[in-house]
Amino acid sequence: MEDGMKDYYEKLRKDFLIYSFMNMQLLATDGSLPFAQQVYTHLCKYVKEELGDGSFLEPLGHVRFERFACGEAIPRIQTNVRRSNVYVINQFLPELPEVIDSGPNEGLMRLYILDEALRNSSPAEINYILPFIPYLRQDRIDKPRAPISARRVLRMISDPESRIMARIVTFDLHAAQEQGFSSVMMDHLFSEPLYFQHFTQTEDPHCVTFVSPDAGGAKLAERYARAVGAQHTSIQKSSRYEINEADALGLANPEYVGGKKVKIPDDIVDTAGTVTKAADLVRKHGATSVEVYAPHPVLSVDKHGVHAEDKLRNAGVTLLTTDGLIRSPEYLEENKDVIRIVSLAPLVARAIYEIQKPHGSVSKLFEYRKDVIQ
Repeated sequence: MEDGMKDYYEKLRKDFLIYSFMNMQLLATDGSLPFAQQVYTHLCKYVKEELGDGSFLEPLGHVRFERFACGEAIPRIQTNVRRSNVYVINQFLPELPEVIDSGPNEGLMRLYILDEALRNSSPAEINYILPFIPYLRQDRIDKPRAPISARRVLRMISDPESRIMARIVTFDLHAAQEQGFSSVMMDHLFSEPLYFQHFTQTEDPHCVTFVSPDAGGAKLAERYARAVGAQHTSIQKSSRYEINEADALGLANPEYVGGKKVKIPDDIVDTAGTVTKAADLVRKHGATSVEVYAPHPVLSVDKHGVHAEDKLRNAGVTLLTTDGLIRSPEYLEENKDVIRIVSLAPLVARAIYEIQKPHGSVSKLFEYRKDVIQ
């Protein structure tokens, strides 16, 4: 009798999970489809491992953007989302002079009007999967009459007055307290488990030192170092008097970098000025190689017309980053000597799986465990 009841309750549990996953819809915006397809593949794998079958999942949906002659964009949701828990995967495309739809401003405007379109489509819940959110470096008044743009951007993404529940899932915020700017639920995840896996497969912690490029990143460098059992130190940097300009001043504990491989963790690489100056400094103190860990590869052109990729190349620095922003295969092939990618797809898929699963736990994604994200 007890075995029969166990089988009965196990069947009820699986039926409940199947119903829950049948009630979700994964959408991808223009440009995000290749990444979203990887996420969908991993999601199907996780569901199949739990339930033995993933064929009941809805196919990956698509949001196509059209443009009026005047330049206005309008989203066209290609899938019915009524009463579904919707997960929108949206990657931003960095500013590219040759691409008319690129840049943070265009990307944010598209996201705002997509939110309006979704709310008019009667979903049960909207979850925005945003690996990178622009403007979040502007999180304080650092000069007279400066805006706190991060607050405005996060509050515009979703309407707190709507009765439709919403959530933002993002990675590696510039500052963790920016979650307080959002008017909806926000899951702030980290790409560190992916880097940790890469490190344990390729490096000896006794031969490595983690160096923070500035005082603000010291805790991040310490967290990496403690996770793998390596040393860590930091660079003192001058104040930012001009945008994208910084000068490295000095290195604390220079004896830690002599004869070591240096890893520089940061959240974003824009013009690469900070990390290349940090690389020059640690090389003067005897570092044998320099690799930057940064999940957001914006990689812009500075005011002198120099590309960030060329700065990294000239400084002998490699960048280990994620696919959280849209980059073409041609671009990655052209810059494979300085840029290496670890994919966020398994981590994003696991986050979606845990959010959608009844009693799922996103907290698992903070653990450095292979079984959580493979």
